[in-house]
Amino acid sequence: MKKKILVLILCLLFVNSSAFSAQVRKRTGYSTYSTSQNKMVTTYYLVNSNGQRVSTQEYDYLNEINPNLFIAQNDSKVGLINGYGRGVLPFEYQEIKCLKSGILKVKKENKYGLMTFSGATILPITYSYLEKLDDRLLKFSSSNTGGAEGLPTAGSSRGSIGLMDYRGNVVAHEQYFSVDKINNYLLRVRLAPSGEINPSQPSSGGVGYKYGIIDYSGRVVLKAQYDYISKINNTILRLKMGSSWGRAEYYNGNIINVMFDYQSYW
Repeated sequence: MKKKILVLILCLLFVNSSAFSAQVRKRTGYSTYSTSQNKMVTTYYLVNSNGQRVSTQEYDYLNEINPNLFIAQNDSKVGLINGYGRGVLPFEYQEIKCLKSGILKVKKENKYGLMTFSGATILPITYSYLEKLDDRLLKFSSSNTGGAEGLPTAGSSRGSIGLMDYRGNVVAHEQYFSVDKINNYLLRVRLAPSGEINPSQPSSGGVGYKYGIIDYSGRVVLKAQYDYISKINNTILRLKMGSSWGRAEYYNGNIINVMFDYQSYW
C-alpha cells in the first residue's frame, strides 16, 4: 500500500512539473537609467500560471514559442530561455526564429543556421540566406554574392538559391533566382542566365530570367525555358514563350499536357 501511495505521489509530481507553463507580462514605466525623465520604457517578464513572477529578470523583448520556451532580447542580443527563466541559448545572436515545431533559425554575424529547441546544431551558422518555403523545405544560399541576405541581384549571371530539407539534405543545388510554391507537389523556379534585366518584371523574350517547374524531390517537371509561368487554378498553368501563350495541365506532381494555341494573353 505504501509503495502504491509513493508511486502516486511521484506521478503527481511528474504531472505537475510537466504541466508547468509560463506566461509573458509587460511593464511600462519611465526609465531610471535614461537622461530623459520622460522616456517611456516597456520591459517583459515571466509569470507562472498563478500570475507570480518566475524570476526578477526583465527583458527588452520576450516572445513565446511554447509555454516553456521563449525568445528573449536584451541590449540588442537575442537568446533563448525556458519557462523558469533559465538560459537555453546564450544572448549572443542577432535573431532567433521558430520555423516549425522543434526547429529554430538562428542568425549570428550575419550568417544563418538551424538548431533544435534544446540548442543542438542541425545546420552550422554559415549560410548567407536561409528561409522557410514550407514545413518540408528551406530555401538557402551558402554564397556571399548577391544583394541583401545573400539574395541574387539583377546583374548576377546565375541565381543563388537552393533547396534543402530540415535535416540539411540538399534537394536542389544553388542555381535559382527564386522559388515559390504551386501546390504540395510542384514548385515554380526562376533561373537567371547571363544578362542584366529587371528581376521584378517577367521577360518578354530573348535574354532574361526563365521559368520552370520542379517537384519536391528536385526533379525537373518543366524545363526552365519559359518567359513566364503563372497558376490559373489547381489543374492549369499559364505559360509564355516568346510571343506565344500556352497552358500546361497538371495533376498533383505531374504535367499531363502542354499546349501552345494562344497568340495573346488569356
